[in-house]
Amino acid sequence: MNNNNIIENVFKRKDEIIKRTKEYQQSDVSDYAVIRRNMYEYFDKNYNNDEIMVIQSIMYFGRECYSGFGDNYDGNVYKVINDWMKNLFFSFGKDINKEIEIDQMIGKQSKIGTYFEYGFKELENRGVYRI
Repeated sequence: MNNNNIIENVFKRKDEIIKRTKEYQQSDVSDYAVIRRNMYEYFDKNYNNDEIMVIQSIMYFGRECYSGFGDNYDGNVYKVINDWMKNLFFSFGKDINKEIEIDQMIGKQSKIGTYFEYGFKELENRGVYRI
């Protein structure tokens, strides 16, 4: 599978990613351990290493958009994601510690769904999403 196909596969599941992470973000703190484990398992079982790197890159781009700094990144969706992957020292086909990378994402429970919402939306609405 080429790199663009990996990105496109993640975008095909964007609604599911946003829905699941928004639910996680809004979940009751009293069930934190169970909810966190369920969120971890969702990412672990449904996405391979390359997809996790793309997803995490979108999350961090979304955080920048949420903070008002998304305009600092331009280009099409592939360029933005590849730039973020470089920022995170990721590259397609690279072996990652999937557990640590998933923990990096789900550790942002208070805003994770919002970051994904902003990331995907900004890539689409600003004309960056040209797949």
